[in-house]
Amino acid sequence: DGTFVNTIALSPDGLMAAGACGDGRVRLWNIKEGSLVGPPWEGNDRVRCLDWSPNGAEVAGGSEDGTIRRWNTGTGRQIGSLIKKSDQCIWTIKYSPQCDKFASGGSDDIISVWSKDGKLLIEIKGHDGGVTSLCWSKDGEYIFSASADHTIRKWQSIDGKELIVIRGHTNPVTSLCLSPDESHLVSASDDYSV
Repeated sequence: DGTFVNTIALSPDGLMAAGACGDGRVRLWNIKEGSLVGPPWEGNDRVRCLDWSPNGAEVAGGSEDGTIRRWNTGTGRQIGSLIKKSDQCIWTIKYSPQCDKFASGGSDDIISVWSKDGKLLIEIKGHDGGVTSLCWSKDGEYIFSASADHTIRKWQSIDGKELIVIRGHTNPVTSLCLSPDESHLVSASDDYSV
């Protein structure tokens, strides 16, 4: 309908894609057929990040206005209440592998860990710049974060204890992922390096 897609998330089975559009809504596509599925999911402000839960049941999205929404992937309806984190942009959101919680990060420099029903469990502070990317260890015990402060950090997810600070990039770290065997952490940065 003429609006741009800001970010996408793939379903765990690889059959569907959820796309966050410029009008604040989320749309679902059947990848094989290349067609839209159902009506748009209602959003709020422009959605900046999406993540599909590992069990396939829901999609979470963070918006420029600091809100977080979750949608049921079967019905497209919002799950629970709108979560208002702050007035600052949410840049990243990521479900734990166990689907029992999710984490968000953004312009406020804080990692927030939420229960599956949207209750704030812990705020993790330590970055001196916006949190741009998150990933979890397979067992859900650790969160890795990338930041505009040029660092990557490893935290205990239960209490927010900082375990490791990795320095090496000379500009904001924009993306982060953990290899499937958890032996490598790969990052990308505005300094043109990986």
